[in-house]
Amino acid sequence: MPEHLRQSILTNAARITALIETSAAERAVEIDRMILEAAAACRDQCSQIEELGPEERRILSERCEQALLELARH
Repeated sequence: MPEHLRQSILTNAARITALIETSAAERAVEIDRMILEAAAACRDQCSQIEELGPEERRILSERCEQALLELARH
């Protein structure tokens, strides 16, 4: 393979890889933000369920939050 072709391939591969890594990092931050917002909304909704006692609301809130935070681990 000619050296100029090899260098061109390496340069393009490096540019593409850099873009993939940057895009993935940006997307991960966005997803984490969305998960945290959803967990906060879930906590707020759980705290407003009048049919449940304070301890039941707390437990439900923790379970809801934990389920959403599990998404961040996948």
